[in-house]
This record gives sequence, C-alpha cells and structure tokens, in this order.
Amino acid sequence: MLENAQLYTSLPVKDLERAKQFYQEKLGLTPKEETEGNVFYETGGSKFFLYYSPSAGSNQTTAACFNVADVEGTVAQLKNRGVEFEHYDEIPGVRRDGDIHYNEQGFQCSWFKDSEDNIISVSQYA
Repeated sequence: MLENAQLYTSLPVKDLERAKQFYQEKLGLTPKEETEGNVFYETGGSKFFLYYSPSAGSNQTTAACFNVADVEGTVAQLKNRGVEFEHYDEIPGVRRDGDIHYNEQGFQCSWFKDSEDNIISVSQYA
C-alpha cells in the first residue's frame, strides 16, 4: 500500500521567520517554496517543510536526520556557523568523542536543536 509512497518530514515551529533564518544562516538551506504558514525545502533528493504549530518544540526525540558523507567535517562547518550540539552519553553501545557519537558498527551521529527546539541529527553510515 505505501511501498511506493514518498516520505517527507514536517517540522513544527512557533516562529516561522526565526526558523527560516536559522535554516538559512546556520544550515545554509534556501526555501524552495513558501505558502502562508509553511516553508518548503529540498535537500539531497528529500523534502521537508516547516509549519506553524503552538506545540512546537515539545518533541524530545529526533525529528529529522541529515545523512552526510562526512560527519566530522559537517559538524565542524555547523559549529563555525554557531550551531550548538547535544550530548547523549546514556545511549547503550554508543560512545562519544567531542560532539560525535559512535557505535561499533561504524555509525556516527551528532544532534543539535534548531531555533524551535526540534532535535535534528547529522549522521554517517560506515
């Protein structure tokens, strides 16, 4: 039934202009389209959008993941743009070195919060 459906992410925001500024200035992303109360982005063949919601920032789990070829380089670039990373030292089977979390299978991941407290990750699969 859904095996051929395209999946995309939607992220709630309390302040759409503040979120647009974060995604442009910190992540280097430019909106593809804007409608009243929504901002649409495309990156790496995927799509996501920001939408106004009064309950934005209440999710305490990862809301979206960017799969990248070089986590270390991406984290360094994002830090240079002022992104602050989260540390989760209680994940079983995962160790952390600086802002990057590793597991024995070669998975690497870092998490940060956007301007609306959505938890976003950048990850790399070995």
